[in-house]
Amino acid sequence: MIVVRWVKISRQDIYMFDVAWEGNIWTWMNVTFMVLSAVSLYFAALVRKQNGVQYRAWSATAIGVLLLSLDDMVSIHERLDGLGHDMGGGDGFLHFAWVIPGMIAAALLIVVFGLAIRKRFLPPTFRLSW
Repeated sequence: MIVVRWVKISRQDIYMFDVAWEGNIWTWMNVTFMVLSAVSLYFAALVRKQNGVQYRAWSATAIGVLLLSLDDMVSIHERLDGLGHDMGGGDGFLHFAWVIPGMIAAALLIVVFGLAIRKRFLPPTFRLSW
């Protein structure tokens, strides 16, 4: 048993604090924060829709953040290993084969979020400087 001042953690539960394992407490904390962020973005989209203001970018961002939290929770990216091997990953620098399809998905998310930010989130004075 590990004792740190008043906290006692048994040896069976210590894996929950291991950052190398997927189902640890830090992963669940991150998923919780991302779900709360997605819900906040969704409510912001609803308020904007009720006020007759453009809301689709807010909704798209809420969906994107929710999908990221889903990936963090159930490790969808690691299930792309076979596709990554077919695309040439799994050796050398790209030791984890899911990195190649993951990079493609990340690039798509960056484009979607970038367009949403450029078109809808920023005031016109900031958009002109881009």
